[in-house]
Amino acid sequence: MATALAGAWRQPPPPMAMSAEELGEITPLLLETGGGALGWWRFQHSPLATSRAGRRLRRSYRLHTIQAAVHEHELARTVGLLRSAGIEPLLAKGWAIARLYPEPGLRPYGDLDLLVPPETFAVAKATPNVMRAGVDLHPRFSELADRPLDELYRRSQLAALGDVEIRMLGPEDHLRLLCLHLLRHGFWRPTWLCDVGVALDRLPAGFDWEYFLSGKEHHSSWVMCVLRVAEELLGARLDVPREGRMAVELPEWLVSDVLRAWGAGHPGYARRFGSYLRHPAGVLQGIGMRWPSRIQAAAKWRAPSSNTPARPLQAWAFTVRGARWLAGRA
Repeated sequence: MATALAGAWRQPPPPMAMSAEELGEITPLLLETGGGALGWWRFQHSPLATSRAGRRLRRSYRLHTIQAAVHEHELARTVGLLRSAGIEPLLAKGWAIARLYPEPGLRPYGDLDLLVPPETFAVAKATPNVMRAGVDLHPRFSELADRPLDELYRRSQLAALGDVEIRMLGPEDHLRLLCLHLLRHGFWRPTWLCDVGVALDRLPAGFDWEYFLSGKEHHSSWVMCVLRVAEELLGARLDVPREGRMAVELPEWLVSDVLRAWGAGHPGYARRFGSYLRHPAGVLQGIGMRWPSRIQAAAKWRAPSSNTPARPLQAWAFTVRGARWLAGRA
């Protein structure tokens, strides 16, 4: 997977040698984790393009290209509706990162993640035709909780989507969010690390590394770990100026755990956890599906250089999550 996706977001992608058997082995995972279109982009000009796996990747590329056009229409429509209600939404992920790829269809996405000021959240949700499938409104982005909302808006940027301008997070805030988001989800989707790679490739002149690494030091150190993993596994261009460097010790287990997460695919939740209160059969399996990985627990509760054993952290992270779930039901 790492070999197939290394630099796959570039135009043109770097050449590589892979057998039809090897491509066939990873194609199901590429398709499951949203990397099918990128796989086609990487192999479309190779002899593997006409293999069975190559044809499956081409179908995924065509599907995601169509879906990208639909999502762009929905994004422009939703932003227009919110602005008509006097609300200025702020986009993260989705089209905000897909537009940096050579073609938007190379980076499939499902949700439109839009932040609106907390005082307008109820009005935004009640605005007719806004809350369609795929629209995910946020009063804040949890990954950027250490950033004041007015600062996010002040540093935001506008990008044209047809005749509509879409307001997005600024590059420093967006890259930080991308890194913390994939850590929160245990790195399981390889395309999230491709997002980091394409964002690094497209950093604007004057990118503010000092601001990018401001906020909670614990979070910033893990963000630097993500950038280094992107460099090591996918060949991302990590050229941090001297004034922006942050000395971080990459945990020796991190890269192997990332690859293991990629091999496992989507963790999935078979049932809502509340259903086990009425039908407890399978509760152990449900706990196992929700048990945080070493990446998730460590990134949330310790610095990368800490030698705190992982298992107590995983148990603590699961307990805290369960307590919050129970509090929400109270």
